[in-house]
Amino acid sequence: LCSLCMYACKVCDVVEVAGRIVMSTTSVVITGLVSQRYGEQAAQVTNEGFDAAGHAIGTAWAMFKIGKAFDPKSTRKPTSLAKVAAEENSAELKAKCKK
Repeated sequence: LCSLCMYACKVCDVVEVAGRIVMSTTSVVITGLVSQRYGEQAAQVTNEGFDAAGHAIGTAWAMFKIGKAFDPKSTRKPTSLAKVAAEENSAELKAKCKK
């Protein structure tokens, strides 16, 4: 059972690194496209949106990993945690966009 937990932790770490790489690359590409099409101010808002989404996903992932460490049979999904974190960050992002 202990080796199974270690394997699961390694899988979680690989998924985390891959997710960060995908999110970073997507952010750079989309921000560049928005900048070319709509200007620098729109690109800045887009970048802030990706930052907020990245923080929400990172928070949800950390909570998922902590939950798994305490209860390996936990059924809570990272997507539900990400949704809660995104909802909390959306008000702040909307306030920045209105400025």
